[in-house]
Amino acid sequence: MVGATLESRTGAIEASLETTFKITPSAGDDQPPPGQITIIPLDDKSATVKQQWEKTFLPSPPLDLAIDQPRPIYSTGRMAVFYSYLWIFLVGGAILAVVMILLNTLVLNRLEGLRSVSERILSEATVALRAPSRGGNDEIEILSSSFNSLLDTLENLLSDIPDVLFICDPNGKVLIANAEARKTLGLGRHDPLPEALVTSILKPSSSSGRHGHKGFWADQPSPLPPEAHEVDVVRPDGTSTPAEVRWHEITYGNRRLVLFLARDITERKSFEQRLSRKAYFDDLTGLPNRAAFIEDLSRHLKEEGEIGEVMAAAVLNLDRFKLINEQVGNANGDRIMLIITRRIGSTIDSKTRLYRTGGDEFSLLIPLPDPPRLKEKAEELVKKIHNAVSEPCPVGNDIIYPSAGIGFLANINYYTTSTGVMNTVQMALQKAKKSGLGMTHYDFGEEGSPAPSAVNILRMSAEMTSGLASGEFIPYFQPIYSTSEGRIVGFETLARWQHPQRGLLQPSEFMPIAEDSGQVGKIDIKIMKSALRASGELQSQNPERRVFFSSNGSAAFFQMPEMEEVVDSFLAKTGADPSLFVLEITENLLIEKLGEVRGKMERLKKTGINIALDDFGTGYSSLHYINQLPLDYLKLDKSFVSRLFESKKEQRLLKTIINMSIELELDIIVEGVETTKQLDWLNKVGCGKVQGFLISKPVPWEGVKNLMGGEG
Repeated sequence: MVGATLESRTGAIEASLETTFKITPSAGDDQPPPGQITIIPLDDKSATVKQQWEKTFLPSPPLDLAIDQPRPIYSTGRMAVFYSYLWIFLVGGAILAVVMILLNTLVLNRLEGLRSVSERILSEATVALRAPSRGGNDEIEILSSSFNSLLDTLENLLSDIPDVLFICDPNGKVLIANAEARKTLGLGRHDPLPEALVTSILKPSSSSGRHGHKGFWADQPSPLPPEAHEVDVVRPDGTSTPAEVRWHEITYGNRRLVLFLARDITERKSFEQRLSRKAYFDDLTGLPNRAAFIEDLSRHLKEEGEIGEVMAAAVLNLDRFKLINEQVGNANGDRIMLIITRRIGSTIDSKTRLYRTGGDEFSLLIPLPDPPRLKEKAEELVKKIHNAVSEPCPVGNDIIYPSAGIGFLANINYYTTSTGVMNTVQMALQKAKKSGLGMTHYDFGEEGSPAPSAVNILRMSAEMTSGLASGEFIPYFQPIYSTSEGRIVGFETLARWQHPQRGLLQPSEFMPIAEDSGQVGKIDIKIMKSALRASGELQSQNPERRVFFSSNGSAAFFQMPEMEEVVDSFLAKTGADPSLFVLEITENLLIEKLGEVRGKMERLKKTGINIALDDFGTGYSSLHYINQLPLDYLKLDKSFVSRLFESKKEQRLLKTIINMSIELELDIIVEGVETTKQLDWLNKVGCGKVQGFLISKPVPWEGVKNLMGGEG
């Protein structure tokens, strides 16, 4: 359509297109190809539509159709795009919300529960809580199960510990108690823990003076305990159980807690009490024995007596009691001893203490009034004792008429040592014995008059000093026999005094004076050097035969500041192997200065020597010593062997001590073996080494050569 026709149809076309347009002659030469329509957008948001049409009869200039306003399709399209994006955003947000809800429900809440349980376990210091579980099989459920399994294992581990266990806060409040602790306190598995602090449950043992309150946890400035302490585990009803407690600070999360581990030592304490009683009491009469007498005597010498009183000492020895035993037999002899014990006990008051200090000997510590009544009261008491002892004793068809000699020292306070008192009272007894049967010799020891033995002590002390300088103190060697190897494996080196006038003196004749005069340390050094020289010489001539030598170390030796240097010097000079030397110490050395002696022993151990506890069973006999000291050997006193076949009880006791030594990896040596019957019994129960007259009496160096088959 061109020309007028097109113009006449313009209205209909506009209506059809739903827009207005105008027709203008084309201004450009860029015409589209025939039959093709081109829409050209303009800057004023209108468009020009171009289409070349060739089917005309007459050529005419091309026309442009210009649309003045946009068609609704464009705005509609834009709205469609907008709503599409809006829909995508809303759907995406909904999906995200659903995902977050599922994540919070299925993951985050469960992880929060696990974290909450962990924090409560740390804050409340408990192992009884558990993480919540749904019974699924996802990763979080597996993590919760592993967490609970770990807590189960920890709780079972704490619960199954056979010792009492408490975990407390720094103030001592009990937070955790295992099954054994609850059992000891009389609590059930689910009963609440006591509100009391641990210091009111674990109280320092009243029977252990070594520990007391000074050594317990609440008074320790350092968080690390130096050693185990004996305590009483106190139950709510007031009863208690003895225990040995150790403690240690632990870190529980970010909290500092204290772990207490207490081991029941009821059986051990019972065994110690039996040993202690055997050490301090006589089995037959039940009276305190010689060791108790010496200890009490020493204590009285250190203490001030009551005003208006003096402490007297007496020794009573039965006349011809060995002959009486032979006539009536040991069993009847024991009956007579029990009768005399009761008779003497009936003559004394509650303040006087009676001791059995020997097979046929009694001793007494007697408080008496000051002079002038002292002599009267002493003679009155002695007369009562004589009358009671001398009453006839019917034994079967026979009647025995016992008597006793008495040595009486009226005032022990004139002396400074127990040895001085015992020497004096024994001398008084000897004088009474020389006077006849049933006699008494009194020593009232007025101040200013010397004690009967004082002159002898001074003279012997001076002779001892010169004897040490001139080499009069010589070593004797007593062999130690191995029951398993069937040969001599060692020698104890003993002191003898080759006195120029009195001949060869035994230790019992000079050691008490050496102790009083302070010479015993010098004798120890002399004998130790001899032992190391003998060891070095024997080892150099036969290196394959390892034989050890031992010597004694007294309290005076341990008080020497140069003690370790002396041992090192002797080892270097003699060339002896330190592992073949044993230093023997006695229990009396340990009673008052355990900590100091332990430190010195540990320094001595660094030189390579071995250490033995000598005469076990005669002193305090505490297993605490064995546990605390660096010991290698345990030497049992000969009293165990001498009573071995008196009863099955004695045999069980000795066997128990031997087994205990084996368990503690201590080499045990039993002293005083004098019969093959004793040796066979000891070998049967596993005693490794013995010493006694059955093997050999102490011999000089030439005797060692003979015993070793000429190897020396």
